[in-house]
Amino acid sequence: MILFLFSGGVESTVLLKYFLKETKEIVHVLNTELGYVDYLKPRLIEQKKAAYSILDYFKKNYRDFNFSSAQLNLNNINYLQHQKAGFGFDEQWNLFFAGLYARIYNIENIWLGEFSYCNIHSTKTRGYPAFWYHDGTLEKYALLGVGLDFNFFKDLKINFPSKNFNKKGIDAFNSKKEAFDYLEPELKKLIRSCEGEEKFCGKCGKCIQYKELKLLND
Repeated sequence: MILFLFSGGVESTVLLKYFLKETKEIVHVLNTELGYVDYLKPRLIEQKKAAYSILDYFKKNYRDFNFSSAQLNLNNINYLQHQKAGFGFDEQWNLFFAGLYARIYNIENIWLGEFSYCNIHSTKTRGYPAFWYHDGTLEKYALLGVGLDFNFFKDLKINFPSKNFNKKGIDAFNSKKEAFDYLEPELKKLIRSCEGEEKFCGKCGKCIQYKELKLLND
């Protein structure tokens, strides 16, 4: 059994399709709603709607899987306070909740959608690679999630395509566009790409990226 972190974006949708279609793994999907900064909270309604629509599509058209959800709701924290405190971003909080659920269900393998091309994109847009996948940060949050149970944690594995497949198999995509095209048209239409309250505002960073890469999902 694997615990699969699902956001409803391109990477997690592509990887979930792979597991449901190409493997016989028993999949336990975990979707998190992360409201740890006030200005990000409006996105959660549309984000949840899109993620659940994709999961419903997979259940109807692929095969069944287990499902859990978790919420983080912190109030009165603005962007500058969050940046100064540095108490975690999406990936870290996701691993905290994943550790918690992995221990509850006795699942040793956690999977998340980080492909080799993601580092190229991160370097281009942020100026640095997604280092937290490789510097032990995720493991620290997962350890907190399992309640500092070192006996359970020693067998816990955090997996993602760039590490496990290393540019082969499902990690062979050279770009987000190639990964997006792995999905059928029906799934493409369900994916959401906006940082705001809409499905596609056309103005935020994610929407601009989608337009530049011609990730058409209308």
